[in-house]
Amino acid sequence: MFLHSSMHLDQGVALTVRRDKVFYDGFNVLSPILLGNAQSTDNEHNENYHYSSMINHLSPGDGFKLDFKINFIDAHGFNEPGIDGGGVYREFMESTQDYIFDIKNNLFSLTENTESITDVGGNSVEKQQQYRLHPTEFVNGSEGGREERCQMLRYSGAIVAKTLVNYRLVKLPLRFSDFFLKRWLGLSFGLEDLAEYDYELYKGLVELYTKSKDKASQVDLLYGLDFTVSADKSFVYDLDTLGLKKHSTELENLNFNVINYDSGSKGKYGVDFPLVKLTRENFNNFKQVTNESVEYYIHQMVSFKLNNLNFSESQMAFLDGVFSIIPFSFYRALFASPNELNTFLTGMANYSEGMELLNGSSCYSSIDIADWKANTVYSGLFDQPQPNNYFGAFTADSERAKGKVEEDRKKHLKTIEMFWDIVENSLQDNEKRLLLKFVTSSELPPQGGFSNLNPKFCIQGIPLTTEQSPNVSGPDHNPSSSPGSSSTNQLEAGSFEYEFKCGRLPSSSTCVNLLKLPVYSNRAVLKEKLLYAINSKSGFLLS
Repeated sequence: MFLHSSMHLDQGVALTVRRDKVFYDGFNVLSPILLGNAQSTDNEHNENYHYSSMINHLSPGDGFKLDFKINFIDAHGFNEPGIDGGGVYREFMESTQDYIFDIKNNLFSLTENTESITDVGGNSVEKQQQYRLHPTEFVNGSEGGREERCQMLRYSGAIVAKTLVNYRLVKLPLRFSDFFLKRWLGLSFGLEDLAEYDYELYKGLVELYTKSKDKASQVDLLYGLDFTVSADKSFVYDLDTLGLKKHSTELENLNFNVINYDSGSKGKYGVDFPLVKLTRENFNNFKQVTNESVEYYIHQMVSFKLNNLNFSESQMAFLDGVFSIIPFSFYRALFASPNELNTFLTGMANYSEGMELLNGSSCYSSIDIADWKANTVYSGLFDQPQPNNYFGAFTADSERAKGKVEEDRKKHLKTIEMFWDIVENSLQDNEKRLLLKFVTSSELPPQGGFSNLNPKFCIQGIPLTTEQSPNVSGPDHNPSSSPGSSSTNQLEAGSFEYEFKCGRLPSSSTCVNLLKLPVYSNRAVLKEKLLYAINSKSGFLLS
């Protein structure tokens, strides 16, 4: 059961989700929209979710594009204080993607791409280094729960597409595999696509092809292959039974031929399925694999491996969700290759990025700090005018006031300079992403760079301390050490000890991409406080 929430929304969906059940709570409420089963709850009292009346008048895909308003329940069962003005929603979307692409949850799997390189001596060397993601294929005989898995993958695809609609990058720990992206784009498969999925088979087929071009070799005598493949017949399923075609006509455009063999002979390892339909006329040509028929055999084997329903059904379910939000024609018109599509989805522009990470955290190219800095605005104490523009006619008091303003302006400018110096030169890549997430609820920059962040990333200058809460809030917090106590009264303002003990932590308002930064004068204190804040994992409690 969800815990109670009094959220309501005029045009969209409001739902309450538990922190430790983000995917399932979202799936239970949002997946019915994709199936056309969601009905307005305007006249019903439901404290866990609320569908607006707009749901009844829109297609499933358009209904899923409506706003989601999220209320988080913390680990102790209490409502978190964050009010969703956009930041809570972004955190929900990224947390959902974390679950989808975590291989432990079995929705997506890794495939290892073995790269063949040449060493100094000209010898071919295999280098195991690149990992890719693709929807987990169904295991032979895994009929139980198959339909629910397809529904989860359809929901996952819709979440990914909605992320793109929101001008955000998809939060992937690794690249998508090329064969999956080729299916996404409706491109035909080749032998090279098999290398990502089954490298040993790929090597064997390459060897077979090479031998077939040697006039002194006869592959029918060397290998004794025929046009059959052994498999467990339980991998054969009818696509229509799971409703994939029923919900999306876009799937018809993809490189997907339903391989549904209804006949086969019992073999040693299961059922020997024919790769071609044998007739009396072609029996002699396709009974055995000969030098002349090797290329056709390889083509049919690649199709069998990458198009059989066990392997492709999960991919089609995911793409069904994607195309229900953004149609297939959009991707087909804009992207000519898997690499182009992958760059659009994730921002990872080349094959070498996103390879080393298998421990659950994100791995992307470095954030463009210059772009981030150039598209940042300032407010509060960091938005003071120049002294000459602030005061009028000359007086002794005005000169003193101008001097004070100029002194404060330089101090505030120093804080900003220290902040960007720390971000650019002291923070690790993962810490930069934590900072971005701390302020925007997303560790990924928007598509097209920070100029597309709306509202703009803003740094608001705030006083170092407040009379209402002068004591420190941080790792070395001591309630007795406040500016009003004897211990802190002895500290010199501006000193390391004073700022560290009495200075406030940075805080944020994620809905408006606002960082509230106290005016520190000490770089070490600024860095310490900033790192403590972004690593606190306090949800929306810190603000």
